Amino acid sequence: MKEEVSVVKCDSYEQKKIDESIEEALKKINFKVKPNSKILIKPNLVSTNTPNQHSITHYTLIDFLCRYFLKNKCKITIGESSAFYIKGYTMSAYKSSGIYEIAKKYSVPLVAFENEQTIAVPKKNLKFLDELYIPKIVNDFDLIVDVPKIKTHQLMRFTGAVKNLFGIVPGGYKQILHTKTKNINEMADIVLDLYENIKVPILSVADGVIGLDGGPAAVIGKPKKLGYILASMDPLALDVIACQMIGYSPEDIPTITEAEKRKLIDIKKVKVIGKYEKIIFDKLRKGPIHNFKKESIMVTKTYALPKITSKCDLCEKCIICCPTKAFEKKENKINFDKEKCIACYSCVSACPIRAIKLKQNKTGRFINVFRRILRI
Repeated sequence: MKEEVSVVKCDSYEQKKIDESIEEALKKINFKVKPNSKILIKPNLVSTNTPNQHSITHYTLIDFLCRYFLKNKCKITIGESSAFYIKGYTMSAYKSSGIYEIAKKYSVPLVAFENEQTIAVPKKNLKFLDELYIPKIVNDFDLIVDVPKIKTHQLMRFTGAVKNLFGIVPGGYKQILHTKTKNINEMADIVLDLYENIKVPILSVADGVIGLDGGPAAVIGKPKKLGYILASMDPLALDVIACQMIGYSPEDIPTITEAEKRKLIDIKKVKVIGKYEKIIFDKLRKGPIHNFKKESIMVTKTYALPKITSKCDLCEKCIICCPTKAFEKKENKINFDKEKCIACYSCVSACPIRAIKLKQNKTGRFINVFRRILRI
C-alpha cells in the first residue's frame, strides 16, 4: 500500500547500522527497484552546513542509497539546490555535507538544479500559483529518492519529506516564491503545487536518527536524538507519522492539512509498519495561522540577480535558456529586465564565456557574512 510507512530503530550514524536499518525499512514496505532505472537522489542541504550540525541529511544515508541502486544496475544522479546564495552555491553545500566525497567514491554525478534548464509548468496543472518553473531534468527520471532530515521549522512548523522536495526549485526562485504568500497555509499550497507536478514515483527515506528541534538552521535549533529511519512510497504519509513522532498532530502541519483539502492524503489510511516511541521536541510552534511580513530581509535579500558584464559577445544563450524572457537583444546589446527575473540562475551556467555574474546588494552581502560566521 502506498500509505504504508516503515519505522526502524537506528541509534547511530555508524555505516553498518545505517545500512541495516534502511535495508529493513525498504523491505517492510516491499520496495523493489527495476534494474537499469534512472534514479534521482534528493538530499536536504542547508547552505554550507556540516553533518555534526544535524540540520542536513547525513551522508551515510546517501552512501547506502548509492550502493543499493548501483547494485541494481541503476543510473544515479544526486540533485539539490541549496536554499541561499553563497559562493560556490550548491556545490559548496555538497562539499561541506560530505556528499561530494560519496559521489566521488561511487562516480555518481552531482547536479545543482540552478545550473539546469528551467521550464514552465502548464497553468492548468496549478491550483494556487499563476505560474511555476521547475528544472526540466526532474521528470526525466524513473524514480526520485527523497531523503529529508526530520526537523522542526520556524516558518512551516515541520519539514519532512514533502517540504524537502521544495529544494528542487532552483536558486533564489525559492525566496521569490515566498513573496507570493501571506501565511504558511499559502506556502504549503506552493509546495503542493510543486509536489503535484512531479510526474515520477517518489520513495522517501527519512533521516530520523538525530533530528533538529527548533530549526531549520543549526544556530537556532538543537540536535535531538530520535533514533529512527523511516521509509514510504508516499511522502505525505511519511510526514503524517514523522510529525507525530516529535509531538505534532497532523492537523498542526499546513502541508498535511492543505494536502487533505486537495485529496492527496487520507490520514486515516496511513499505516505504520514497526513501532516507535514519541520523542517530544521542545520548540513546537502551534496555534492559529497568522499572516507574516513578506518583506523579510531573509527572503528578499538572500538571493542575487544576474548582471551582464562587458565580456558579453552577444551569443544569445541567455535569451534561449531564460524561462521568463528576462533577456532581450536590442540595438546590438543584451538587455536584462530584473522585473521578469525569477533568480533561477540558469543563465549563469548557460553563458559559455562567463559573462554573466550574480550580484547581491550590500544588505545581502552582509547577511552572507553573518551566515558564514554562524554557519546557518
